[in-house]
Amino acid sequence: SLDRTVQCNDLGAEQQGNVIGRHDAAVRCVEFLREPNMVVSGGWDARVKAWDPRAGEAAPIFDVQQPGKVFAMDKSGSSGLLVGHAGRTLWLYDIRKMSEPKDERMSSNSMQTRCVRMYEQGNCYVTGSIDGRVSVDYVDGQLGKKHFKFKCHRVENRIYPVNAIALHPVYGTFATGGCDAKVMVWDPVNRKRVHVFPDFSNSVASLDFSADGSQLAVAVSYTFEDGDQPSRYGGDTVVVHTLSENEVCRTKAH
Repeated sequence: SLDRTVQCNDLGAEQQGNVIGRHDAAVRCVEFLREPNMVVSGGWDARVKAWDPRAGEAAPIFDVQQPGKVFAMDKSGSSGLLVGHAGRTLWLYDIRKMSEPKDERMSSNSMQTRCVRMYEQGNCYVTGSIDGRVSVDYVDGQLGKKHFKFKCHRVENRIYPVNAIALHPVYGTFATGGCDAKVMVWDPVNRKRVHVFPDFSNSVASLDFSADGSQLAVAVSYTFEDGDQPSRYGGDTVVVHTLSENEVCRTKAH
């Protein structure tokens, strides 16, 4: 959080917000790796740290310097960790060897990274930027597939940041949410848009699919893309939508 702490909430306990770790600046990203039972956090102090959620507030399992503020992060499988920084750098780690990244590259987008998601197999990742663009990149030239990027979340001449990306666990499509209050679903294989949901009441701050892919949760909240706008404060909500197959299924190639 902005108070520089990493907190763990036990939904079955009365007391919430137990601090398990700290950074020297705001914490931007948190991921939970189930198999090693580890919480990984990335902060604006340009550090990536890992914590044992059972240990309370203790020393980090690892504490790794980054080339800039951490703006985005995601896990893949049980050991992959992708970190996006200020300056558009992307570092891919194996958490079993955090002494150095296994891969270093620049984002395919030309502007600041806002979000990144990596497929479970670790062979492909999707990056969103502040200039309404999304890139799909393959690791190590997987199967000869080519990287590509496209424009989205634009209304006439207005460009909106892409705030969030979610990967569908069944069909391999992905959803994007932006400051234009829209959620769109994309097919990375056929490079087509699958579906556009009706506009939400405010900016889409975050989104994710359920584990079985049957539902999509969308967090709606003003993200200050237009500065101080009191008329847009309040009304923060989470919308849970039950999906039909045609909203998320990959399009058939002709």
